[in-house]
Amino acid sequence: MTPMQEFLETFLSRKPSEQYFYLWTLSDKRSHWFLDAPAAIETASAVRDKTDVYIGMGLFPSARESSVRVNKSEVSGILGAWADIDIDVPGHHKGVSKLPPTLDDAMGLVAELPNPTMVVQSGGGLHLYWLFKQPWMFDTEQDRDQAETFLLKWQQVIKDAARPHNWKVDSTADPARVLRLPGTLNHKTDPASLVTLSVCEPERFYTDKYLWQLVKDVHIEKPRIARARARNGENTADDAPALLAETFTLNVNANPSLEKLDALLIGRRFKKTWNRRREDFTDQSASVYEMALADAMVMAGWSDQEIVDALVAWRRQNK
Repeated sequence: MTPMQEFLETFLSRKPSEQYFYLWTLSDKRSHWFLDAPAAIETASAVRDKTDVYIGMGLFPSARESSVRVNKSEVSGILGAWADIDIDVPGHHKGVSKLPPTLDDAMGLVAELPNPTMVVQSGGGLHLYWLFKQPWMFDTEQDRDQAETFLLKWQQVIKDAARPHNWKVDSTADPARVLRLPGTLNHKTDPASLVTLSVCEPERFYTDKYLWQLVKDVHIEKPRIARARARNGENTADDAPALLAETFTLNVNANPSLEKLDALLIGRRFKKTWNRRREDFTDQSASVYEMALADAMVMAGWSDQEIVDALVAWRRQNK
């Protein structure tokens, strides 16, 4: 069994047969929809030498057009929790905090966490999976909000474990997140790196009650969530104490994380905004574009420092 097959069979083992999942290819920024692993393996194997291949974390009730980026409001369920621990390699912007220097350091952090079902070496760090015994399906918006709250709390556990080391762990709690598929290549390294499955325990699955018990008292760092809700007109009274300004460093030569930026550029709307080609904007000023970009980055879980760095880079290319 290949690592790709082992990963997909484990990841999808609890997937309802009628639910779709997708792979996303970077070079053409297209989604490829599937009901089962064999078809996905055939597609990924055919293109992996030419492009980066990612797998979506969420399930969907139907396939979408290949050119349309999905968003979290369309996700119908998730198969587990996940995390992305970057290490200090070219292309990963460290910002104010630093990243684990090596894979061994990152694996040391993993040892402080509940044992994951799978660990993937992405070529730039580790992707971790804690899979559920039963899929978490969303019948209502409340279900989706509850799941996202759980994912935020789960990732806060990892951030709290990293904090004593002064290491940074990015938020990847968006249910529409994509992560690298084992058995493909990370073409952002030179030479390209093989994405490998380093740990797979196909009998290790968790109940949602057990995982909820682990995170029930975890405090979520919510400043960006509250600001996003406020911009969307939602009631943020409960979030008011969290509306605190974060400190950041202003660097005129700053650049965003290429991997995180590419993930957002999947969406046509964000891509048009980044390229300053929004025909629906009556006001074409830079400040309007910057606000739209910042909103999208907030909703994707970027830190204030990452948003500032991206806007500085955007302003440089749009002088």
